[in-house]
Amino acid sequence: MAGKYKLAFIVVSLLTVLAVGGVAYAIYGLGVDSHVEIVTPTPSPPAPEIKLKVYQDDACTIPCTFVEWGTMEQGQSKTKIPAFYVKNIGEVNVIVGNGTSIDFGQMNLWFWNGSGWEETLSVDIGENCKVKGTLSINSDALVSDKSFEIVITAIPS
Repeated sequence: MAGKYKLAFIVVSLLTVLAVGGVAYAIYGLGVDSHVEIVTPTPSPPAPEIKLKVYQDDACTIPCTFVEWGTMEQGQSKTKIPAFYVKNIGEVNVIVGNGTSIDFGQMNLWFWNGSGWEETLSVDIGENCKVKGTLSINSDALVSDKSFEIVITAIPS
């Protein structure tokens, strides 16, 4: 019991010292009941789909699955106008560009804007554009048959 009284005396003494010094501290705690319901987050709507198709004709009725460049010599360049047509069949307007990379030369694409050729072009949903391609073979390219993929990039506009 003596320990209890000793502890109480120390606490009262400290409070007295603080009060005499002009500073009084009180510790006060309040409990409030609380409730939360945790649920699965609402999924964000899906991003609009970017989708392009490549065609051989301006009416976009004949799918283009292959572009033939024929026989080319080392150091030669060849341009195809049009190489093909690109149609935006996605859910959002896009800006198209060239993403092709080849190890034996360079493949450049230009997109027809109605009055001139551009390296990138905005294509609205349901619209199409003519694409010009220029293939340049390095002068030191190995003599062989080559296959490569023409890559058209697209980002929302």
